[in-house]
Order: sequence, then structure tokens, then C-alpha cells
Amino acid sequence: NFGCTEIKDIKSVKTIQHINIPGTRAFIILPKEFKFNPTTSVFQKGDSSSVVGIELLGADYFTSETNLSRTEFEKRGMKVIDFEEISINEYNGKLALIQGFAKQNPTAYSYYLVFGDSTFCINIIGTYKDGDKNSKELIKTSLNSTFYDKTTKPDRSYLLDGFKLNDSKTLLKFASYVGTSCVYSKNGLDSENAYPILMVSKVSKENHTVKSLGELVLNNLKNSGYTDFKTTDKID
Repeated sequence: NFGCTEIKDIKSVKTIQHINIPGTRAFIILPKEFKFNPTTSVFQKGDSSSVVGIELLGADYFTSETNLSRTEFEKRGMKVIDFEEISINEYNGKLALIQGFAKQNPTAYSYYLVFGDSTFCINIIGTYKDGDKNSKELIKTSLNSTFYDKTTKPDRSYLLDGFKLNDSKTLLKFASYVGTSCVYSKNGLDSENAYPILMVSKVSKENHTVKSLGELVLNNLKNSGYTDFKTTDKID
């Protein structure tokens, strides 16, 4: 395989070929083989590879980066092939090449690019199957084109496609988007004190059962540092 040394510091200029990663302020040049799937919020090239971006507006990259080290990835059971600190234009970042990021396919490889400043933190993840050299090269080229435009207002309305929640008879109203989740809070207040909150995320059921999806979400929460859980098989 190959390491992150094949991707140096990224110096990019936004062009008409750049497309926005929905829900973020990031732009990349993607080959036509990658099609956006609004159900999963992922650019997919058949079932062999994918590119996804998740941005946390208001987050602090310098605080988040402690959870994005080689050691932290390995704690989650991933094999870190290479790990580098790089820059994306004026922003600090890190780039890892990981085997096993896609838990349902432990032989898959993923480029994990994270960068930001004190006002945002964004992850762009490109995944391809072991031996798929074509997808590997396409993803590498796309990541090298990454451009971040702070003047862009992220459009996350597509996250509401495919489901509807009637919040007219509850105190929980739609408040905002966080990453690829819709957040409902008390009276729709968008603040850190607006509890209780309800987060709704759309997850692809491909290669999963309902039970395995639940376990996946639970494990992701645990990996993010949450410790106090209560689970249920149904909602009354």
C-alpha cells in the first residue's frame, strides 16, 4: 500500500471544477464516478469506495485534535498505516491512512483528513477496498484538491429528506444541524443549555441489521467519550 507521504501540505485554489461537500464549507474536485447519495450523505463510487465530509461548526480543532492521534485511532481497533501533520492552505491538519476504519469491512483502507482552527473542525474521509488501485488514486487526487471557504453557508436541509417529525405537540422543536444529525431541543433553542435534546441521524442499512446499526451508534458514542447510557428496544 502507500503512506500519507504521497500527500504533502495541500495548497489549493477554488475552481469551477470544485463541488461543495453537502453540509460543510469544504470543496473538492471529485471524478464523475462518485455520485452523491442524500440518504447516506456520502459520495459513492459503486460499492467499492466513498468520500464523506463531516463538519462541526463552532467546534475548536485544537481541542478536538487530542482525540485524533495515532494512539486514539489504535485504541479504537484500527491499524494506522501512516500518520502525518499537514496544512491545508492556512489551516492546521492531520492526515492518517487507516485500515479498518469501515468496521463492516476490516480490509478496507481510509484516508482520514481532519483540519480546522478555533472556529471549526472538519473531517473528510475517503475509503476504498483493498486492491482497488483506481479508487485509491482518485481519492488521493481529490483530497489534494481540498479547499475550505469560510464565506459559504452550509446547506444541510437534505438531511430532512426521507423522514418527517411532527413537533407541533411537543416541547422539542427543530433547532439546528450538527454534523449529519438533526437536533431537536426544548422550544427549538439553539444553545448548549437547551436541554433536553433529541438527535436524529440517517444511517444506511446497507450491510447492517437494525441491531447492528444500534450497536454501531452505541460504539461510536463510547468512542467519543460518552459513558452513561440507557438503551431500549422500543419507544412507547
